[in-house]
Amino acid sequence: MKPEVDFLKKAKIKAGEILARIIDPFDCGVKEEVKAPVDGTIFFVTNSPLVLEHTLIYRLRED
Repeated sequence: MKPEVDFLKKAKIKAGEILARIIDPFDCGVKEEVKAPVDGTIFFVTNSPLVLEHTLIYRLRED
């Protein structure tokens, strides 16, 4: 996972904003873009660069 937003500087997020990109470890291609489903404030971010399917990456509090 490659975060696209510096959450220490910016916690307010708009719906549709790209939060991270999931990178394939074998070919370094982008597998998926993680987008914010709603406007909100981020209050949890995983610190692991390796994420598996159904892994919690972010928590948003809807504004």
